[in-house]
Amino acid sequence: MRGWFEPPKHPGRNSKTVTADKQDSGWSSAKKNLSTPDGQFLLCRAGEGSYQPMTGLRDWLSIRDLGLNQATHGQYDAWTTRANAIGQSTGRHYHNYDFQIMFILEGWVRMYYEDQGEVVLEKGDFVYHPRGQIHDLMDYSEDIHILEMASPAFHHSIDA
Repeated sequence: MRGWFEPPKHPGRNSKTVTADKQDSGWSSAKKNLSTPDGQFLLCRAGEGSYQPMTGLRDWLSIRDLGLNQATHGQYDAWTTRANAIGQSTGRHYHNYDFQIMFILEGWVRMYYEDQGEVVLEKGDFVYHPRGQIHDLMDYSEDIHILEMASPAFHHSIDA
């Protein structure tokens, strides 16, 4: 079986290389190199770390930083989110992340998405937010627990 991934013969400390052959669709040349700076190995155990209230308008949410920002030199970020209080809303907003996902670990959340309307996400549901996707966390269960990841790694929100 022929695959598109060819690991480097001797992995360097400063880059990782992915290659593709001519027959793979979407690739314009026989080999295409994609380089990113190496990060640090990261293991974040369940019993380590603590939830800290978000500062500013969303202090009703607490986040647990998973350390990905530091490990990847700001390329990526990952955190889990829980609610400190019931009955709050983020209000309609968006982010300028290149990449943002949410995975519901526990509970449920009612979201608004521009061009989608209201959506209820439950345990095990996954959503990808394209850059600039207007959304609003409108309602949620007391046990809500969300895994969120974004790139680049800087928390920000722009009111819509």
